[in-house]
Amino acid sequence: MPPEYVLVVSTTSEVRIEDAADLDLFIDASIDPTGVLAFKIETERPDKSRSFVCGKVLFDLVTQHFGFGASVTAIKGYWTPGSTNLAIFNKLTAAGLPIEQAARGTWTGQQADRYGFKTATKVQTLGAGPGYYGIAEFLFTR
Repeated sequence: MPPEYVLVVSTTSEVRIEDAADLDLFIDASIDPTGVLAFKIETERPDKSRSFVCGKVLFDLVTQHFGFGASVTAIKGYWTPGSTNLAIFNKLTAAGLPIEQAARGTWTGQQADRYGFKTATKVQTLGAGPGYYGIAEFLFTR
């Protein structure tokens, strides 16, 4: 673990890693019995400022923790108002991309892609349609 990060929780099914300089910046991740990885990540303060914490590094530390072999069957993306992922998803759907392709263009989709989880499958979307979704949930699989 790099010294700028703090491992707070570490079990076979969950992990929490925090920015050593700002404990409000973190990643919480868990893997369910079917192998679905879910996570919440905060790399930006409410005033939109950032520290050195890097979301990609946090995600990579989670993948190292869980091993990311056969144990992970899917990566879950669940995006709500105010999230960067939902903002990007709405921007891409407003531009005319199909929702699965737009999901792959989000930060979560890009991280999933780096680990071979290239297929996005819609679980649910709520909202007025392209560009105006209030909630989007996808599973990324191999």
